Amino acid sequence: MNNNFTQKAKNILAAALITAIMPCCICGCSEETESYAVPTAETSFSDTERSEVSVQENSEASSETSSCTSSSDEKAARIGKTINGLIKGIVGAFDDPDRDSDGDKLTDSDEEVLGLDPKNPQTFRVPDAEYKVKQTVFADSDALKQVNTKDSPYTLSLEITAAGNVNKTLTAGKSGYSHVVENDTQLGRTIDLKYTGGDIGEVILHFKIGDEYIENELNLYPDEKELQGVRRFNVFKYFEDINMLLPIETTIDEETNTVSATVDELGTYCVVDMEKWLHNLSEFAEGTSSEVSGTDSKDTR
Repeated sequence: MNNNFTQKAKNILAAALITAIMPCCICGCSEETESYAVPTAETSFSDTERSEVSVQENSEASSETSSCTSSSDEKAARIGKTINGLIKGIVGAFDDPDRDSDGDKLTDSDEEVLGLDPKNPQTFRVPDAEYKVKQTVFADSDALKQVNTKDSPYTLSLEITAAGNVNKTLTAGKSGYSHVVENDTQLGRTIDLKYTGGDIGEVILHFKIGDEYIENELNLYPDEKELQGVRRFNVFKYFEDINMLLPIETTIDEETNTVSATVDELGTYCVVDMEKWLHNLSEFAEGTSSEVSGTDSKDTR
């Protein structure tokens, strides 16, 4: 069923419903109002009594008019709700979120999000299901809600060039390697990023650091500009083949307190405070050196 036919069907059915129901509310209140007999000449009223009768009659007439108007408004409201409910039901019956008009394995709604033609299975002679589009996953998207929690020291957003609708099937959350790789040099959690909607070209990770985490905690290297403020943070990636968490090239935006890394795949990533990391590395090196020196002196004796 094409979009033009669907829209026409919606319009016709909605018009039919309104035409069928509307006469009930055009005439307003259909109940007959009660009539009041005018006093005969034989009935004697004083001026005061006439005035009281007139006021009472006007009051009752006003009350009847108000009641009629109120009843009419209530009917109109009920009819409006009925029409809206029926139209929603009709729209729901025609709208198919899984419709794939051109049979290219991408739903029409996904193609519209990606700027592709739902009636053409190819874009520049590339099958739509394989055509890579640059997309943004914003910090407040549902896909990142398990990462960007209230207690997280950073907010993550992504720019991904990929096939398919990234926001629909991207998953992000605490890494399964956390118990192995996490340590006191990291800022926040180690996260896993996965996407099953198609091939990926380029990924840019943006970690916006919270203002309260910008100042150095240790201040061990005050003369090293690259270890001051937001510049001391670096993105790390977990390499499964060697079972190690290592630094990758990172760019810094000091105006927005954002650290970013451009990669060619999703996986396991985290943010590390390089001041702490270097401090721990130097302590480890010193400890190893002492152990080696001790062993040598023992062997010499």
